[in-house]
Amino acid sequence: MRLTRPQAGLDYPAVKWKFGLPYLSEGKRSLCQMHVAGIANVGTGFRNAVKAAFRVLGLRVERYRPGPTLREALERLEGHKIPFQTVVDVGASTGSWSLEVERVFPRRAHLLIEANAVHETKLRAVCGARSNWHYVLKAAGKREGHLFFDDSDPWGGHLSETQASPKYKPYPVTTIDAEVKRLGLPAPFLVKLDTHGVEVPILTGAADTLAATEVLVIECYNFPGAPPCLPFWEMCRWMEAKGFRPIDILDILYRPHDQCFWQFDLVFTRSSAPPFSYDGYA
Repeated sequence: MRLTRPQAGLDYPAVKWKFGLPYLSEGKRSLCQMHVAGIANVGTGFRNAVKAAFRVLGLRVERYRPGPTLREALERLEGHKIPFQTVVDVGASTGSWSLEVERVFPRRAHLLIEANAVHETKLRAVCGARSNWHYVLKAAGKREGHLFFDDSDPWGGHLSETQASPKYKPYPVTTIDAEVKRLGLPAPFLVKLDTHGVEVPILTGAADTLAATEVLVIECYNFPGAPPCLPFWEMCRWMEAKGFRPIDILDILYRPHDQCFWQFDLVFTRSSAPPFSYDGYA
């Protein structure tokens, strides 16, 4: 169950209020959620009495339903007990995604790969404060060398094999395999891609790492751009051929133009992972 505080002019489920209490380590739900969850399994009379007591405080109790946020997806992943020792964060920007993972899965090694130099100061600070965190200021691709990178948007850079416009400049490219080997990072791996359409070339350059990967979190698209970008249903098919199935979704985005579903992050695990041994719902 979850506590909510109604606000005038808004439907009851729209606003959730969680006391502002801190989350517990290792990705547990907030304290108030854990405490109130207990009333779901007791008698109706007692449950109604508890609800009435909270109403005196201006609060309501609603059934807790997991949401499509990164934090909640990480908590669900923790529950699956799928092991990984190194997080490979491609398209790391300021390192905020890896920092969120660290809150739920501490003591993992991290490799942050980012192409846009505008983020280097923050990456240096984040990784410098942790002995087992590393960053690489290069683009990731199919092979080491040079391609063309548009860094005009700090949050939306794009890698291309051709100079599509004057904004695209020659830029060094590395591979996940090359960096994992150079740093001697331990398997198994969790690989995250926020790479705006070049997922397949990057994963092609990560063949050895992928063989020892247990989890991938990939930004996927409903309205794909130019090749090599794949729409999400083709990305699922490509990943299935590599031995992975989607187990979760998060961060759903709708385009402002018409509120059509634009993109989301898909969480993949191995097709042989324990959750897939159960085909039921309850």
